[in-house]
Amino acid sequence: MLAGFYGLWLALMLVMRFAPHSWLGSVLNRQLVERPLQFAAGLERHHLIYFVIMSGMIIGGGEVIAILGPELVAAYALNSAIYFDAILVAYTLAAVSFARNALRYTRVRLHGGRRVRRLLAARRRRVRRVRTARAPANDDGGPAVMPLAA
Repeated sequence: MLAGFYGLWLALMLVMRFAPHSWLGSVLNRQLVERPLQFAAGLERHHLIYFVIMSGMIIGGGEVIAILGPELVAAYALNSAIYFDAILVAYTLAAVSFARNALRYTRVRLHGGRRVRRLLAARRRRVRRVRTARAPANDDGGPAVMPLAA
């Protein structure tokens, strides 16, 4: 029986390889290549995480499925998958930020800080303001004297 399945699969592969434009070749290509690729293109990260969590629960948690029911276990696995996906995204963003800062620090240390000092000096020159003494616009006689109450 197993040899029959192998023979069938071999015949189908030969049709797909040597007669791809025939009616059978196009049907096989559509069903065995195009549809699975469309399905795989629609998958997202949390779908794969859900598959891993649900597989683990089916393999190791038969009692949990029997007690809680398959719907509750599937809902729990879906919530866990979305939570783990959010954690992975946050961890990846933190790692990229840390690596970027480490690369900047390494570049500064390798160049001896010359470029950074030059940039800071240019920035100080640009930002420095000249303060001028201004006379008060509404007082000709200086600050007002407050009368003291005895």
